[in-house]
Amino acid sequence: WLANQSSYFSFKIWVTVPNRAMGPMVAILPWVLLCLPVTAIRDGWNSKIDSITLDPSITLDPESKNCEEGQKTRKLLQQLGYRGPLDGDHCTWPGITCDDDSCTVKSLECETCSGPLPKRIELGSLETVHLSSPKLKGDIAAFSGMEELYWLQLSGTQVTGDIGALAETKVQYLHLDGTGVHGDLRAFAELGLWDLDLTATAVEGRLGDLAGEVNSLGYSEKMQSLHRLRLGNTSVTGNLSDLLAFGDIQVVDLSHTAVAGGISQAWTRGRCEFLHTLRLCNSSVHFVPGQDLQELKRHKTDDWHKVLPKLRELDVSHCPVNSAVENLLLPLAMSAQLTSITAADSGLHGELPKFTDTEAIVDGSKVANFTFPVAKSLLMLDLSNNNVSKLQDLPVQPGLGRILLRQNQQVTVEPVVLVEALKQEIMVDLSGVKAANDNEVSRIVKGGIVPTTDMLAFRNESAGYACKDVVGSVTVNPPEFLPETLCQCLPGWHGAGATCQICPADEFSNGTGLEKCTKCPGNSTSPPGSAKLTDCICGFGSLHDGMCSCDRHQALQKTGCTVCSKLHLQCHIAGIPASSAKPEVGHARLEPSSKEARKCLPPDTSQRCPGSHDCGLGYSGTLCTSCTNGFWAKQGRCKPCSKASWTRICFLALLGGVVVVIAAVLVYWRCRQARTQSVSQLASVKSLLQKRMVIQ
Repeated sequence: WLANQSSYFSFKIWVTVPNRAMGPMVAILPWVLLCLPVTAIRDGWNSKIDSITLDPSITLDPESKNCEEGQKTRKLLQQLGYRGPLDGDHCTWPGITCDDDSCTVKSLECETCSGPLPKRIELGSLETVHLSSPKLKGDIAAFSGMEELYWLQLSGTQVTGDIGALAETKVQYLHLDGTGVHGDLRAFAELGLWDLDLTATAVEGRLGDLAGEVNSLGYSEKMQSLHRLRLGNTSVTGNLSDLLAFGDIQVVDLSHTAVAGGISQAWTRGRCEFLHTLRLCNSSVHFVPGQDLQELKRHKTDDWHKVLPKLRELDVSHCPVNSAVENLLLPLAMSAQLTSITAADSGLHGELPKFTDTEAIVDGSKVANFTFPVAKSLLMLDLSNNNVSKLQDLPVQPGLGRILLRQNQQVTVEPVVLVEALKQEIMVDLSGVKAANDNEVSRIVKGGIVPTTDMLAFRNESAGYACKDVVGSVTVNPPEFLPETLCQCLPGWHGAGATCQICPADEFSNGTGLEKCTKCPGNSTSPPGSAKLTDCICGFGSLHDGMCSCDRHQALQKTGCTVCSKLHLQCHIAGIPASSAKPEVGHARLEPSSKEARKCLPPDTSQRCPGSHDCGLGYSGTLCTSCTNGFWAKQGRCKPCSKASWTRICFLALLGGVVVVIAAVLVYWRCRQARTQSVSQLASVKSLLQKRMVIQ
């Protein structure tokens, strides 16, 4: 419009900018003053700019008294130990966010602010505060009266005080977990919270007090919009059914609280329909429905009649559930979004029910070969440290699912389930479990249907056994699950399976799986647990061919080994007793059983005693001093007899025999004659005596 004016005129430009923009404006103002007239001439303006005047109501100095917000912000940050820059426009400082149209501070975020909180924060326009330094101290009352505050996060700090100080704020997101605050839950009943985290604080009160007044439908008047409620590790009490008052609740953590109770038919018909995370571990909740149990086992396909239709995570570990495992799982069987059920050490017992290809009552009708929706969504089923007695189904997703049955003592594991778990790569943890049907499981293991390691991969040196392990997605503790099939006693031990005893002293076992130990050879000893023959230490010599005997060039004499040269014996190989070793050349034993040899008499000692068990040819007797038949002694040597001499010797021997016979005949004849005469004389004497007796 100005360019189209033909007349020459002058005008003034009034510049009005927000105070928060004065810093940048001061920098560009000289260029504006210089370039504006030039631009006007270039564009053909026939005009004149008299002056450019800044609005006197504003200032170029952000630290002036007209910007009190900046001064308050600087003061607060200095007290909190803020480490960032504190010069220039406060809205540009790290962690500070201002309103778009003014210098009003709306957000404060600081991870390093460790100074104490002031008694009262004067930035009343703050909407969000996030202070996370674990060194931050102060009283929660510093935030009282801040009507614009709706997000306060002080997690993990050392802030203390009564939570009642926040009752007059508009806070909706409150994270005080891990702080030292205390107070009663009823202080928040009127706030209309959206997210409340008081985990690990000294807060107490009843869960129902947080809901405040409820309407005719049972919903909280003020807290119906509560989405996330975390009260774990607090002294909060109440009943699980108090959660039904929070219509929009999505996440609940009541772990390590005194909250009790369980679900019932009241949990259907759209109640807590958005709840997807429910953590109750180490609480007093038993969860399992009471008198409504059978009704909740009659499953419905529409969400209106389901229990917690959006539930994704349930944790009742270490809770007093104390019921059959089917009573916990079947009421949730229609939950199509449920991915994790954790119920470790919760007093569960009985058989894990079938969820696939089973008979069920659905929408009032009995259905065969039915697969519950939970079996298609579940990724984790943790039933560790319970008393589950039978695994007959795999109600988790193939390739991703995990079933934990650790420390369940004895479990009957259907062989087909074990095979399917390996085939579908479903992780089944049976650590600390003994197979109750060990004969059935043993058959598929021995048959190679369930693969095992080739080597003894699992070892327990202190108990003396080693085991093969199952290969694949199934985890077992071999000595507990199937000891007789998978385990063997180590060398130095004896027994069967994983029941092994150490070999006693003076015995050994040199292989795996030996039921008995072997005694050490005679005259040897060994310590307990000996694992090889060489552990047996001989009392003399050393082991040779499994026996204790003397080494080469030594021989056993009495109870020790003696150098054979001292005994004049030949011991060219080890293990020869002195009684059976050959004498040295020129030596012989005095007796066959003698354990040493003596030097033979000359001459020709090498021929007389040739170094063997027998004398040389023609010699015999002690130290081979006599001649054998066919030899005769001549000058100390045994010479063979000649043929002529032998004939004469035979003739003389025959003649001597004849003479002996004749002499014997003569002696016999003389003896017989003398006997005849004696008999005649005895007859005469007898006759004479008889006559005398008659005369008398």
